[in-house]
Amino acid sequence: MMHDTRQTIWLQLLPLLLVLGSQPLGSQGRGSVPQAALVAPDNDVLFEDSSKCFRAPVPPEVQEKIAAIIDSERIRWAGTDIGDSGFAIAVAYSRLFRVAAPDHKYLYLYRFEGPIGSTYDFLIASDPSTHRVTSHPYPLWAKWTDLDAASPEQAQDTTGLLRKPLVFFEDIDGDERPEWVVEELSHNGTEYNAAVYYYLYLAPDLSFRVVLAFEKRALDPVIERDNRLIIRTLTKAAPSRLQLATYLQVAGSSRRQLGSAILENSGAGTPFQLRERHVLDPKYDFAIITASRWLDEHANEDRFLREGYTFYY
Repeated sequence: MMHDTRQTIWLQLLPLLLVLGSQPLGSQGRGSVPQAALVAPDNDVLFEDSSKCFRAPVPPEVQEKIAAIIDSERIRWAGTDIGDSGFAIAVAYSRLFRVAAPDHKYLYLYRFEGPIGSTYDFLIASDPSTHRVTSHPYPLWAKWTDLDAASPEQAQDTTGLLRKPLVFFEDIDGDERPEWVVEELSHNGTEYNAAVYYYLYLAPDLSFRVVLAFEKRALDPVIERDNRLIIRTLTKAAPSRLQLATYLQVAGSSRRQLGSAILENSGAGTPFQLRERHVLDPKYDFAIITASRWLDEHANEDRFLREGYTFYY
């Protein structure tokens, strides 16, 4: 059975998280674990100015998971040139955000500012009524998201790809249970830059899995200018069925449709797959689902819908 790249990351961390997560909060992790979470006034993450946030106490069960993350990362970087002091600096710059979620739950997003740009957002769902949390925090690569989100309130023109909210909740498959959505910036030099929305299904055991990676906006790789965006819309056509439309937007001009697609899944918690694909402009055949196919026209579009862009550096 093939695992996507994020599953691979999770599987690499799993043995350490299983061992460390079963232990009491250790002396190594206690001093590093945030005692308060940042809560933004708009119920989002607010990277650019945490002074606008208020602080909320972090329950012990969430602290335990963050301690396990820190300890597993410490082991992963042990023996490298980073050293203990370099790792301590990375942990010191890490932040914890809390977002109120449906059904009286919370999303804790732990931005781990790893050494040499190895930055992840670890997602933890928490149910305060039962004190249950996600067993294995879900990692999203966040190195470029942090750079582009330095001032997301200013990123409303065609040169900024991220848009607030960066975290929100939306039912896209019609099961009356909203998916938990996190926006991420995907990047590969000047060839590929895009805002990708990860729609995550929250299982009854509070584990996460991606049901759709939706590339909402991308810089046009055909003509590399900041005023040219490939943009997409999603429309609910029926339960478990989505209509995707792809457009080229040039600043100062009306948008032009490049093509469309039909996406379907087989029920709650299952990934959406490509069922129909229609191209209106052959020059942009590569870009119906993702502009990353400019780098590899044979890249599998269903894999992108399941995983997003998985080249990290």
